[in-house]
Amino acid sequence: MNDSVTVRTFSLNETLLEKYAACTDSEEVTRAQEEFLEAEKRDREMERSKGMDLPPSSDEDSEEEDDDHDDDQEVAAKSKENA
Repeated sequence: MNDSVTVRTFSLNETLLEKYAACTDSEEVTRAQEEFLEAEKRDREMERSKGMDLPPSSDEDSEEEDDDHDDDQEVAAKSKENA
């Protein structure tokens, strides 16, 4: 494994590894792991809930165009009724 990958992997897991090192038995390791995974899950959910500020999708543009087309058809139908 590349040394830079090893260093990066360790730095990403350093906090968890420190918690594991402080554990005195397998129950504490399991508890530390569960706490870590729950915290990661909460963080992911918070990131997702923030949403992303994206421009309208092409589907939204198509819906607007369809609405405009429907409006044109309604105007034409009313014109025929009044004629």
